[in-house]
Amino acid sequence: MELGKFLNTREGFYVAFGSYIISLLIFAFIISKSKRKKYLGRILIPLAFIELAIIFFLITMGFPVEKGKVGPSIVPRLWIAVI
Repeated sequence: MELGKFLNTREGFYVAFGSYIISLLIFAFIISKSKRKKYLGRILIPLAFIELAIIFFLITMGFPVEKGKVGPSIVPRLWIAVI
């Protein structure tokens, strides 16, 4: 719950964006050195969307929740499920 609140701040955005870029670069480096380097784009594009979906899901953890009611996190989580 605290992670979602942290990601809703400016510093949290910078941390999430930085870790997103760094992890994609690490995966790109690892894949480019492997036997599968001709599939680099086919692996990185879905991986980028999966990482974005995880970041968006973690951000929705900081949204307010009321028991028995549909909260503001429902629609973003539906979009995440589609991604």
